[in-house]
Amino acid sequence: QDSTIKTFRKYNLHSPIIDSNEQRPNFIDVQRIPLPKGNYTLELTIKDANDTITKPYFYSSDIDLNYPQEKAFFSDIEYVAKSYIQKKNSPDIFSKNGYTIEPYVANFFPESLNKLTFYSELYNTDKLIADSSSVFLLRYYIASASSLEILPNYVFTSRQKAKSIIPILSSIDIQLLPSGDYILGIQAINSENKI
Repeated sequence: QDSTIKTFRKYNLHSPIIDSNEQRPNFIDVQRIPLPKGNYTLELTIKDANDTITKPYFYSSDIDLNYPQEKAFFSDIEYVAKSYIQKKNSPDIFSKNGYTIEPYVANFFPESLNKLTFYSELYNTDKLIADSSSVFLLRYYIASASSLEILPNYVFTSRQKAKSIIPILSSIDIQLLPSGDYILGIQAINSENKI
């Protein structure tokens, strides 16, 4: 942040054992870095410890952590490979709000996958709805990426009570969804029908 290193980690990430005759498996690593609000740049360097010839892979991304305090907002949508309710006192790197969630690390869903499972969090609805017994509508949907038209058979709603954090873990059956490019959207709609 502003040319100052705020945190730094250097570690060995061990892959699964790979047989040279088999296809190399995907594997993931999760790091959680608590930071105060602000704008940051994440820099990631990956080097194969067994390869002394190839240059390290470098990745950089700007991160905006200036989330609103007095407005409702969603976290990014995370696609999910596997999820289950977390056992008490057994949190791990995949734990979020009582769930264990293993990310699905692509945005392509082949025909072999018949469900699109996702996770998000909605924040601050308790600050916008004074009466905690009041409900609002949570809607998620699939829309065409080109026309932005919501597909009528892929709209789902549920009633929610206002809370500081509302975890959203849901699945959509995509078996009959034709091949194509789509958008997954989530909306919170108040009693005045405002999104």
